[in-house]
Amino acid sequence: MLGNDARVIFKPNKTVDVAGVDNHELNALPMVNATAKTIADKGPVFLILRNYAYHGLNRTLHSAGQIEWCQNKACDTSVKVGGSQVIKTVDGHSIPINVIRGFPHIQMEPNTAEEFDTLPHVTLTQGGEWDPTVLDHMLTDDDDWVSKAKHDEDQEHGSPFGNRGEHKHREPVRAGVPIENPTGPPSKDPGDIEVNLHSGNIEVNFHADDATREVHQAHQEVSNLNKTFVYEGKGMPDDEVETVEEEEDKTKEDIEANAPPVETKPKPIDCSKCRRQFLHVPVEKIKRAFAATTQNAASVVHGPKANQTLKPPNPALNIR
Repeated sequence: MLGNDARVIFKPNKTVDVAGVDNHELNALPMVNATAKTIADKGPVFLILRNYAYHGLNRTLHSAGQIEWCQNKACDTSVKVGGSQVIKTVDGHSIPINVIRGFPHIQMEPNTAEEFDTLPHVTLTQGGEWDPTVLDHMLTDDDDWVSKAKHDEDQEHGSPFGNRGEHKHREPVRAGVPIENPTGPPSKDPGDIEVNLHSGNIEVNFHADDATREVHQAHQEVSNLNKTFVYEGKGMPDDEVETVEEEEDKTKEDIEANAPPVETKPKPIDCSKCRRQFLHVPVEKIKRAFAATTQNAASVVHGPKANQTLKPPNPALNIR
């Protein structure tokens, strides 16, 4: 989605509906081709941005999948978690990425006419018809997905907790082993208990072996936050069990569970609006014409600035 940090150079006769969170939708946004200036490892470059929905506000939102479909590498993982935050283009440029409020952005600004002629051109996204579903792949349908998704060079985080969430280095309770008392030899009086408060910490010193062992075991039991308790008593009496009638209205969880997945669909062409370009022939003939042609020349540029346009994606249109 193109913001105000780029310059629109062409608007084909196409629109797109963009849907977001909670079915929020922006209708009939024009599809545009744009250019922008950004920094790279070899100096400033001139970015070519094709097939963007024009919004005109705030920063441009890029699609990593659309960039990688153009043979570029979008490494948008933050440096703070081991990423590189860079786009490696197919022609050898490295463009830095800024992560702002958890979202990756590219620092761009609208280019000038002089920069169009002097800076190297870097194609970030392809032209033609862009269909996001070309990236769809159901990895869970493959029984051998582990060997394809997991690599030997992948680093695993050495967690101090086990598979059940228990601490690996926790010392077990050793019955019969007294704890060393730094205050001196133990007292023979089993009721001799000394409690010391130091900086908010409680030190309990039991001077009897049995009392020390019992308190140590009790302390380990109550301090083990990973321990799972299971209720083994009797259930509630039948006359005390609350029965809740099934509501007719669906809850939010039921709606989300039964909601169909979000899909990207091409919008059908309204052939009745194209009759002027087809000499007002019947609509059925226009439909057959669209079905029988490739439509690779959908983004034809004309006018006094045709010599400043970029190379079209269809080779048949590049004849000068």
